[in-house]
Amino acid sequence: MAERNEKNLEEGLLANVHLDQKQNENSAGHDTPQAEKSILSVKWQVLALIISMQSGAFIMMSVVPYLAFMCIHLVPGLNEQNAGSYAGAIVSVSVLGKACSAYAWGVVADKYGRKAVFFYSFLFSIIFSIMFGMSTSITMAFITRFLLGASTSGGMMIKTVCSELACGDKQFEVKLMGFIMGSRGWINLYGPLLSGFLAEPVKQFPNSWISTTFHGFLTKYPFFLPNFAAALYCFIAMIMVYFFIPETSTAEMRNRGGSQVTYKSIIKKPKARDHLVAFWLFSFSVIFFNEAVPLFLVATDGGLSLQENLIGIIYTVSGVIYVLFQYITYKGIQNRFGVYGTLQISSLFSTPILIILPVSIFLNLGQAPNTLSIPGFIFVVSVLGFERIAASTFMATATVAANRSVERHEMAILNALTMTGMGVMNTFSPILAGLLTSSTLTSNLFPPNVGIFITFGVISAMGICIAFLVKIRLKPHYE
Repeated sequence: MAERNEKNLEEGLLANVHLDQKQNENSAGHDTPQAEKSILSVKWQVLALIISMQSGAFIMMSVVPYLAFMCIHLVPGLNEQNAGSYAGAIVSVSVLGKACSAYAWGVVADKYGRKAVFFYSFLFSIIFSIMFGMSTSITMAFITRFLLGASTSGGMMIKTVCSELACGDKQFEVKLMGFIMGSRGWINLYGPLLSGFLAEPVKQFPNSWISTTFHGFLTKYPFFLPNFAAALYCFIAMIMVYFFIPETSTAEMRNRGGSQVTYKSIIKKPKARDHLVAFWLFSFSVIFFNEAVPLFLVATDGGLSLQENLIGIIYTVSGVIYVLFQYITYKGIQNRFGVYGTLQISSLFSTPILIILPVSIFLNLGQAPNTLSIPGFIFVVSVLGFERIAASTFMATATVAANRSVERHEMAILNALTMTGMGVMNTFSPILAGLLTSSTLTSNLFPPNVGIFITFGVISAMGICIAFLVKIRLKPHYE
């Protein structure tokens, strides 16, 4: 039954592809208007892609509220002030795992199809999520997080499938890519909040049913529950992809891609290369920022001295802002300014504004630990929400532009290259962010309240440089 449903879905998609191609051929050189596609026309595929995107995002984001505390639990002598270097290193090995496995996943996609990549990626993610949550040493945490990063290839394949589902309709491709990639940020609505409450339940909720029933197990593995939730999310995504995502590659595409396309052939294309470089550098700055923020939130000096539960609430409320305004903002800017204009605007209003985030320290003066004043809370969630909207807009638009710079049969390897380059760059960004944040908070050269501005000043400077890169390198491709 499942196989018949899947076959019918694939046949329906292929029929739509041929119809779209025929309509494009018939309308070439004519002004005949075509019916505008809507996301609802592929609602089940969209739902499966959203769940797939968010399962991977949950794996990455769920560690935000508790990673510093996990390092403190696993490494004797660590505290909230100096845990940043270990936390940053764990994030780095995860991204390094992505970089090391991306090309292999691209080859699998070209040889065996897109759905094979989804299936094995989810399967391995389930296994290594549970193992990471049961880490009993920092070494085990590093190894399992690396393997978990190597398993999470869903984002790479989702970008490819989005463009292939668009069937050459550029306007629909922009809408679909923005909607699906934007859904990654929805995880901020509940991901950190959920993992923040699930982490260390014996410490946070000692009298709860789960803490008393599984006291011994959860005392030994205090960070098991958020990782079990991640594994469950991946299982649901696996089921959704099996039933609702058709195989968007054809035998001809797989033969051409597998035999002809390499990283070198992609890099030789100037337009593809320039957009990839912009994407990589931007992702470097965003991950640098994402690593610095939780360290700033937990720091007792030069930070806001918050615990997991309140950090989760902050990310959830900023996620509400993101969900409400991301797609409206993305679509509005795209419609008015096009691809290049959107890249330019979003690069200017993302990381360059982040130097103002430490102002929240002064809005929170006099507050008890793990509390946040109303002005400080509003300020923090507004900055985080606004930055995420701009960052998501940039990355979705850059992905569309990069996909358009190559042939359809090259897109899987292109997105594998995107992941590889991003992984190499971002292997260093969490470590550097952790080291910089820890050093500015503990340096004897200046007070922590001053040093933290250096960290976020560096992030803002990165963003300004990327905006100049967009102006200098990408603009000629659109003239």
